[in-house]
Amino acid sequence: MILDLGCGKSKFPNAVGIDIMDGPCTDIVHDLNVFPYPVETNSVECVICNDIIEHLDNIIKVMGEIHRVCKNNANIYIRCPYCSGRQLWCDITHRRGMQSNSFDHFTSKYCRERYGYTTARYNLVSVRLEREMYHWYDKLILKWINKNISLYETRLMYIYPVDTIHYILKVIK
Repeated sequence: MILDLGCGKSKFPNAVGIDIMDGPCTDIVHDLNVFPYPVETNSVECVICNDIIEHLDNIIKVMGEIHRVCKNNANIYIRCPYCSGRQLWCDITHRRGMQSNSFDHFTSKYCRERYGYTTARYNLVSVRLEREMYHWYDKLILKWINKNISLYETRLMYIYPVDTIHYILKVIK
């Protein structure tokens, strides 16, 4: 099963869409801030979270619930506003932006042991930053940024802001 959390008005093909609003793409009407989700444990092979994580109250609980419903090695695709992006605060329902290490509490043994917020474990497969293209050189700059994310985040993210960040995580059980 593919699960599209916060599917809204468009849903990933062949996915089960969960959203707080009933609509043509919503298969399950549910508030994603309410736990547990109405999904069977270990039944999901893939979760799509496009532009939803930034709206939710407690990411640690959400990631724990995603971990519960997923099978081992399930893929999690997350897209959300980047912390320095111009679009982050345009939507008054956004609660936060993310950066490359925002999911370290789930992927890093150091963070899990030091803070102990959750037992949900994931492998970080990839992180990619994106920006709307305005000039011919934007593609070249983004290519460099994605190869040097740490340097970009410590020195340049407010000089040349990007709009979104994409993560791919893999469930570890």
